[in-house]
Amino acid sequence: MAQVGASGERVGHRLRAYVALLVLVGGAAMLGVRAVAEAHAPRLSAFALVPLFALSEVFVVHLHTRRSAHTISLVEIPLVIGLLYVSPLPLVLAHLVGGGVALAFHRGQRAVKLAFNLASFVLQDGVAILCFVALAN
Repeated sequence: MAQVGASGERVGHRLRAYVALLVLVGGAAMLGVRAVAEAHAPRLSAFALVPLFALSEVFVVHLHTRRSAHTISLVEIPLVIGLLYVSPLPLVLAHLVGGGVALAFHRGQRAVKLAFNLASFVLQDGVAILCFVALAN
């Protein structure tokens, strides 16, 4: 029984290290996003996207396979709207708020899993914004 606890602690440390890595890489992506943020004129308030990001995390598609299950959210819909009509930094903030509220209150995610998902959102959004700007130019 002691080995299970030690193994669980190792997994917990690895997960925290992975979340920290996501935060660092996401932060680096945000530095690039910050550089292009001034050139983008918003045409829609980021507040309009908060409920869309929340809904995309509430209404998900669950795919059950033999021994596992996969959850797919439709977060790409508000993300593409945001890429087209919202400034980059408020877009990321809207995703963090909307998605974070849905994950914390609707799915009841614990702190480490919530931190992982929020860090993942930052990284995904940062890469999406940088790719979008690079393709638009």
